[in-house]
Amino acid sequence: MAFFKFDKKPQGTYIRIVESYRPNKNSTPRHKTLLTLGKVEDIDVQKFVALIARICQIKGIPMPAELENVSIHHIQETARLQYGIIAIIRSLFKVFQLDKFLASIQTSSKTQFSITDILELMVADRMLMPCSKLASYHRQTEYLQHIPHTQKQTHALQHFYRTLDVLADNEESLKEHLFKVQRNLFSDELEVVFYDVTTLYFESEQEDELRKKGYSKDHRPHKTQIVLGVLVDGLRNPLTYHIYEGNQFEGHTMEKAIEDMKNKYGVSRMVVVADSGMMSKQNIEMLKKFEGVEYIIGEPLKRLTEKVVEKLIESHQEDYKALEIKEKREDGEIEEKVLWKEIEEGGKRIIATYSERRAARDKKKREEEMREAQALVENIAQLKQKMKRGKGLKWIKSEGSEEINYAIDKEKAEKMARYDGWKAIATNSEIPAEEAIKRYHELFEVEHFFRAMKSEMMIRPIYHWTPKRIRGHVAMCFVSYLFLNYIRIKTGESYGAIKEGIRSMEVSEIKDKKNGGMYYLKGNINDTGKKILKTLGIKEIEKDVIEIKEMEKYIQE
Repeated sequence: MAFFKFDKKPQGTYIRIVESYRPNKNSTPRHKTLLTLGKVEDIDVQKFVALIARICQIKGIPMPAELENVSIHHIQETARLQYGIIAIIRSLFKVFQLDKFLASIQTSSKTQFSITDILELMVADRMLMPCSKLASYHRQTEYLQHIPHTQKQTHALQHFYRTLDVLADNEESLKEHLFKVQRNLFSDELEVVFYDVTTLYFESEQEDELRKKGYSKDHRPHKTQIVLGVLVDGLRNPLTYHIYEGNQFEGHTMEKAIEDMKNKYGVSRMVVVADSGMMSKQNIEMLKKFEGVEYIIGEPLKRLTEKVVEKLIESHQEDYKALEIKEKREDGEIEEKVLWKEIEEGGKRIIATYSERRAARDKKKREEEMREAQALVENIAQLKQKMKRGKGLKWIKSEGSEEINYAIDKEKAEKMARYDGWKAIATNSEIPAEEAIKRYHELFEVEHFFRAMKSEMMIRPIYHWTPKRIRGHVAMCFVSYLFLNYIRIKTGESYGAIKEGIRSMEVSEIKDKKNGGMYYLKGNINDTGKKILKTLGIKEIEKDVIEIKEMEKYIQE
């Protein structure tokens, strides 16, 4: 049996006609190439239709009904359009009830253009190929959003920016709406939430009321930035977020997030998991004031007293218990054995864990940093440049008063080596220590969220400069990630596979220059694309050649 075979390569997608056969009765099926048609992007549609007609003639079968009236010598491909992403976004608007929410703010904002249409386009770009709002304006013709399709930009550039303003004006109600919908979709009772912050930088050094220079997790200390705090659940769903000034200390951001969860969103009980950057006496006391809120927070060993450290990490091997930890990643699952011990100290439980894998990683990182430090000691000019940016002195000590000499602080390095592989967590929860350790390890879900926002959504660098536009941009990226992650949860596919699957949902707009007829020629959807459509309950286009009215009906459903 012959069929089309699509081969995806870095240079593009190539199409072949192949036949399946068995060398003998019991052997595995094999494929042989009957005809190579070349690169899909380079195929001349007119010649392709002529080929179909010739094959039909040779086989003595009629042309497909959809092509009977097409004048083979007078057809022209007028556009190649993405239709799947628009159908998917419209479906997810309904899942998250954003169609109703957007209709509501459309009325209250009194805008004269469709906010829904503009947000569709920006989310489509953000999910498939993140770009600027200006690029989104130019690329709007690449999507089959309405029929008849036009090669002219139907939405004005200012409408893209104005939509960000509307999102910013309704930011709090949007976050509250999405939180409630997610709670119904995934869990009626939130038990564990993960909190962390990151920084988003701007291609600017000019500070203002929101954009400030501060500790940069993007390693851009000379750039202005904002701080983004996020609460994520165990499925990597972002529950809510908050934006802070760029110089805000991350330890002071948690209270607002917990306060909203309790007072605004009505969560009665939850366990908050956070890393050691959130561990402070102020935060512990803050968490205690919220009824029904427990915590599992990283406890920096270096801040504990020597007496406590000795109890935790200087004990005999038989004092520790073993636990197997599984960590899910994009490329598979990692299994790790950790040793642990628990003590009571200062009215809280402190659990220390040791991992050989972590010890090797800590040692490697320290040695790399020390090699970099040694290079700086040997290049004082470069060292002083680093010092101006507040960097470079972690493993370097200065000696002398009149003439300052710099050297590697070997004593500090030996002292820090003591902590290789060790981590401690503090909790006021009564859950078993093994469960607390597992929950703390699941903090990587927040890291996955931040990584996806920065790499898949390309939320930064941010090129907007007014607070309203910045907030609108973050809100739009938040919605885009929510949609992409929802598809990941439902299909079990990676972000990359999802994007490729959606990109495969395209049609060629075909015009018969002789009689003016218009048709759509459907491209081949890959297996992931078909899985996405089926999972979301979106009907796949059955015909290869679709008339205008049929296509119009499809995209409106």
